[in-house]
Amino acid sequence: LTFPELQIDEYNDLQMEYDVIQWYNDFMTSFYDFIKSNYVMTSMDNDILPCRALLSEDARTEWKRIFNEISYTQNSDEENEYMKSMLPKQKGYIPRFALLIHMFNSFANGHHDLESMLLISKDSMLKAEKLSKYFIAMAKKIKVNSIEMGIMKEVINNSRGRNAKEKFLEMYQGNPKLNQGEAAELLGVSRRTVVNWLKELRN
Repeated sequence: LTFPELQIDEYNDLQMEYDVIQWYNDFMTSFYDFIKSNYVMTSMDNDILPCRALLSEDARTEWKRIFNEISYTQNSDEENEYMKSMLPKQKGYIPRFALLIHMFNSFANGHHDLESMLLISKDSMLKAEKLSKYFIAMAKKIKVNSIEMGIMKEVINNSRGRNAKEKFLEMYQGNPKLNQGEAAELLGVSRRTVVNWLKELRN
């Protein structure tokens, strides 16, 4: 889940260097070929045989901490049910993130031996945790936005007969930090109109 920022950048002339694009393409192709050639083994029936990755002791210590922190949040009365429902998935995602991060980093740093590639480091686990926290933060933003939208829609439904400006005033009184773009869309006015109404209210 991701929640894009509302502020859109203006056009600029900055371009990604072709060498960077080419490097990325070459890296991903060579990584894929290396893994396929060195780690993918098949049985007599042509079934892919599993290749087991392990956590280093430091990575295992971090994983236990992360797992227990997630479990604590799942059991907490302070967390809402929506967030609790997505937390168990993080317990499956984080080790996978760590494996991917570790494999890419090992390959990029020239550590191509089997032991280095398949022994997940503490650093990789911490980066995986950071990535998971990003997705959790995005999910929270989406949930908060969904609640705010519900409140604004309720105001509109309960304010029949009032004009758009009066409805906006009621929305604003309920939540001064409301999303201006979404309020404008629900009221059928431009965002500039909402900005002007806000200026009037604050003056």
